[in-house]
Amino acid sequence: MMKRGFTSASEERRGSVSFHSSRTAKQTRPGFTLIEVVVTVAITAIIFVAVADASLSLLRSQNTSVGASEGIGSAVSGIELFENDVRAMQYGDNGAYPINSMSPYAFSFYADTPLGSGAELVTYTLSGTTLTRSVVPPGYPPTYGATPGTEDAALYVHNLDNSTSVFRYFDASGNPITDPNQAANVRTVSITLTIQPTPQNVPYHFTANATLRNLHAL
Repeated sequence: MMKRGFTSASEERRGSVSFHSSRTAKQTRPGFTLIEVVVTVAITAIIFVAVADASLSLLRSQNTSVGASEGIGSAVSGIELFENDVRAMQYGDNGAYPINSMSPYAFSFYADTPLGSGAELVTYTLSGTTLTRSVVPPGYPPTYGATPGTEDAALYVHNLDNSTSVFRYFDASGNPITDPNQAANVRTVSITLTIQPTPQNVPYHFTANATLRNLHAL
């Protein structure tokens, strides 16, 4: 018999073996190597960049579409307003001839607009990339000395960039008139707007012709 408190040699060996096996198991437990970590980070970064780029492309596309829609709507509204004003052209309340002044980028005339009283002095002017419309009431007496009310008729107009005339003038036979002193011979006014809301948009060209109807009766 062996005395209590002592361990046999076989027990010591078994304990030693068990202890050694435990250490070996801990040392061989699977994990990530440095290369695996680097590769994982690289792949994650590539995916993140791809997703971010796709999101930015989608955002740019949406902004381009919104800008194009806004620019087209603005051009159509501006041209319709211009046509209506020109067709309402008449002599000024002060007796002035209907056409006040004419140039490739500005056109001023007298017209009885729907919201006015009498023949107002209406002027369309391209200022930078905005086509403005100003209206001066005749007043009493009709001196047209009041401060004009101004509004934006069309936005994103890039005619100046392309040296494209906004306004062109023609006589009764369709011949172009460029001399302001020949204003009495003008029977048709053409308006052309080159719209480009953003550099990503292709330019849109809008053209319309307005006949000076009331001049036939003058």
